[in-house]
Amino acid sequence: MLALVGFLKFSSVQANAQGSIIYGHFPPTIVPPPATSFPEDADGTRLFPGLTEPSTCPLYFNGRLVCTFSAAQNAFTVIPSSSLNAIIAAPVGQFGDGFAVPLIAGRQIGTDAQGYTWMSGDTALALTANADFGPIGLFTGSESAYLGLQFQQDGQTYYGWVRLGAPFAGENGGWLYDYAYETSPNTPIFAGDVPEPGTWALLLLGSAVFAARRTLTRLWGISEVKPNHSRGLTMPIALVHGVAWSVPAWSLMRELSMTVRCRPN
Repeated sequence: MLALVGFLKFSSVQANAQGSIIYGHFPPTIVPPPATSFPEDADGTRLFPGLTEPSTCPLYFNGRLVCTFSAAQNAFTVIPSSSLNAIIAAPVGQFGDGFAVPLIAGRQIGTDAQGYTWMSGDTALALTANADFGPIGLFTGSESAYLGLQFQQDGQTYYGWVRLGAPFAGENGGWLYDYAYETSPNTPIFAGDVPEPGTWALLLLGSAVFAARRTLTRLWGISEVKPNHSRGLTMPIALVHGVAWSVPAWSLMRELSMTVRCRPN
């Protein structure tokens, strides 16, 4: 079984390497560091305003700065790194330069900017901010939504997304979860897209499942091992004597789990 788990981990690495989408997580940390009583959260980076200076989190794609997230006392913003990089936003002159637009999963990020505007340069685009009449910004109160990115490298245009949230109105800070970008130039990406398994990864997985079935059948009388896409990252096991259990399972990417069925005694 340990060999099988290692085999699946290897195939998962191969899948990430072969895909045309690069995917990553923001590190689980809190900026600035809070009191020890503050609850921990492993979902990503919590970015809160500094007392005297903004707290910042830069985002690099392929080793180059794409944008910077900034949490200040008056606003939580995203700033493209240059005039070659841009954010899907709505221009709002009276409240600064513009509001970054939250996208739902599955929305295409490409040249048309979903009917909004690609805003570029060193412009601070508000995610959430304070106004005289209360909090403003299209990410205000949102626990999780997608930010559309456009960036240029070596004269080519690429697209990506960042998943973030600003759930607490008036705090001017938020959560940075994960991100991805398309490695093929001038190719749209869908919000939430992650790498898919390559051909070799699927072949390796099939071999691993076949080997696991033979081993489990010989040792424990388990008759079937097959992919299960309906239960997320859990392994439902029908035990001998009809007692059912659900335990954590390994995964390939984020969609794969395994179902193991036992022959009754």
